[in-house]
Amino acid sequence: MSEQLRVVTLNLWGTQPPLEARLALAVRQLQALAPDVVCLQEVRPLDGRTGRTTAELIADGLGMAAHYAVAVAWDDGEGALPAGQEGLAVIARSIRDTRVVPLPEPRPADARILLSAAIDTAGGPIWVHTRTCTTGSTTALPASTRCSRSTRRSARWAASATARRRSCAATSTHLRQR
Repeated sequence: MSEQLRVVTLNLWGTQPPLEARLALAVRQLQALAPDVVCLQEVRPLDGRTGRTTAELIADGLGMAAHYAVAVAWDDGEGALPAGQEGLAVIARSIRDTRVVPLPEPRPADARILLSAAIDTAGGPIWVHTRTCTTGSTTALPASTRCSRSTRRSARWAASATARRRSCAATSTHLRQR
């Protein structure tokens, strides 16, 4: 790893078809980008419920390690989806430590978390933070403004929670119409 840290963030869109083709494309494109860290959103188990995740499949294709954290889980009959779970993941060559913190103001069916991972770099360990930013809200502010404010709040929390440690943050903006 060089002194520069190459970070890529990607929203996997859950397990929507054509999943196998999308994951193969993600692995090929990530191999071409040669990132040091990949921050993933909308990560799910391959079967949608439990077990091996889409992040682990991608990490294997990159020869890296993955850490997955569940943001939300649901049972059959809750919403339009069968029972399952969804969360965030960080992929890196070496993950030293991880932390998961629920973010404030979650919507009950759409909880949000901040996933933090301490990774090894040439310059020493660094904390990487990832989260999903949903902008589907009833407020009159433009979606980009709502997400920016929420991202700044998360970044301030990450900076205070990892004080005196080097860190960077990645976020994925996921726009939804209501």
